[in-house]
Amino acid sequence: MKEIGKESLQKGIFAECVGESESLVHLKPNEVNYIKEYYKFLENSHPYKEVWDVSGTVRRQTLEKMQIPNQEVTKTWKEFRQSVRSKNKIQAVEHLKKFKESLEKVSQKSQQSKNLALNLKKAAFYLIQGDPSFEGFRHLTKELEDNP
Repeated sequence: MKEIGKESLQKGIFAECVGESESLVHLKPNEVNYIKEYYKFLENSHPYKEVWDVSGTVRRQTLEKMQIPNQEVTKTWKEFRQSVRSKNKIQAVEHLKKFKESLEKVSQKSQQSKNLALNLKKAAFYLIQGDPSFEGFRHLTKELEDNP
């Protein structure tokens, strides 16, 4: 129910609560978009917010449908996924290295960021190993390993 009609204002619960509908004429429509506020709340309370652009996760959008990600880690992962989809192995290696570098950069912010970045790195490793869309790119997991 998006709008309240005249009849609803003159009869029923609104008429009992407010009385005359004259006072309702001066009311302005609510300008708050509660759906946007809800998504904003979910984004701000998400544990990975400081290292990953969680807006797509919260809104249940795929990474490909997201506009330009706000976080560098998300952006580099998206570029890696695009290069894998286009079967460009050279670009895939470059983008995965950038992804790893962005994780290392983020992990220097705080201990929590370090833990979150490590979890993302592990998730990327297992995703590349197990997801069928990364078939032919599984050898790239060696890029995610820590070499002394």
